[in-house]
Amino acid sequence: MARYAAPWDRKLKLSTGLFVLLLAGVGGWIVSQGMGPEPEALPGPLLAVPVLLAAIVLLAWALAPRGFSVEIGRVRVERRLWPIEIPLREVRSAEALSDDALRGSARVLGAGGAFGYYGRFWSRRLGHYRLYATRFSGLVRLVTSRGTFVLSPDPAGRFVEEVLAHVPSARPVAPLEPGPEPGLRRAWLLPAGLGAAVALSVGGVMVASWAWAPRSVSVVGGEVVVERQWAGPERIRLASVREVRLLSGADFRGWRRVAGVANLGRVSYGSYRSDALGTFQLYHWRRGPHVLLETGDGKVVVTPDDWRAFVNDVRTGLGQAPLPAAP
Repeated sequence: MARYAAPWDRKLKLSTGLFVLLLAGVGGWIVSQGMGPEPEALPGPLLAVPVLLAAIVLLAWALAPRGFSVEIGRVRVERRLWPIEIPLREVRSAEALSDDALRGSARVLGAGGAFGYYGRFWSRRLGHYRLYATRFSGLVRLVTSRGTFVLSPDPAGRFVEEVLAHVPSARPVAPLEPGPEPGLRRAWLLPAGLGAAVALSVGGVMVASWAWAPRSVSVVGGEVVVERQWAGPERIRLASVREVRLLSGADFRGWRRVAGVANLGRVSYGSYRSDALGTFQLYHWRRGPHVLLETGDGKVVVTPDDWRAFVNDVRTGLGQAPLPAAP
């Protein structure tokens, strides 16, 4: 058995680093939203996004080729998960490819630039093929009875010689002639796939954040009900409210987020803290005014559309006199 390395080229090192940094950045931002003594303030779906991003990185790493071998009866693409085996009896031809052989290729399904280039691809010169590579030079094409494989063993020439020695019926073929300049250059290189993955991740974060965003507050049937965009409402028992009042300027000093979402447009919500109020739950969907509810379970700050009507509804529910009429 002979083993062949799969060294990375410079482009793969750069694209893999960018891929990991971008996903780590998105995941780190989400985790930072949930840091603090009350991480439950972060919407449930958002908590799953960092785990999903980590799973994407781990899966891309586990499925990437990390070496090749020619064994008795088979060529093996070494991977940490689900290695690929190509029976030698199925090999019809083997050849070393020129460095421009993959130009104009388009990815059908697979990864391009995250720990390797692998999956199903298509080009006019090669047709449909399965790629397991870590660079764009020193490539080998194996034509088999079940399709074409393009690999990147090092050294490529010795790999081809060994395959042909194990399969007397296989034939070497002449190198591919350079084709016309393609309109699509190396479509598998990071921009499309990585851009789509990051866009989906960020889009999922934004959608989940918006789903939990507050949009109104009212007093209904003995409860203060905070309506949210798509998620179910947050309900506060009116009987638990001890005090309701309009916040003053001094109450706003030193506000900082503990866990939750900040500045999603005009929306902020989650667990916050200030020098004057201590820890409180914020439901902010407009600039204000801000109304504080002191409850048995803690402090809640909301931004009702009509603060005076809201405060009077709460006071009426508590059996208190309404506020004096505005001068």
